[in-house]
Amino acid sequence: MSASIWIEVTEPVTDELVHNFRNFGEDVYRALKDVCCVSLNEIDRCENAFGVWDIPDHAMPGVRDTIGRLLREYGFHESARLSMRDGPGPCWEPTVP
Repeated sequence: MSASIWIEVTEPVTDELVHNFRNFGEDVYRALKDVCCVSLNEIDRCENAFGVWDIPDHAMPGVRDTIGRLLREYGFHESARLSMRDGPGPCWEPTVP
């Protein structure tokens, strides 16, 4: 079984917020890409929300800790909302034949 976390920042969307949130997302990708599905395509298109998908149950505590640490580093810890979702989610990376 796997789960997903939807990360959303509730601050008003500005160019600076989008830039910083995408940088945050890229760090989430680098930290978690070998553990679960994090899509750079999704992060590059996002303004204030993206998902971390297909998290194995055994990895969930470490994934939550990593996201929390990065939220604090980027100053989003007070305005972020994390939503847990059961089951797999879409992974937006294109499939190379």
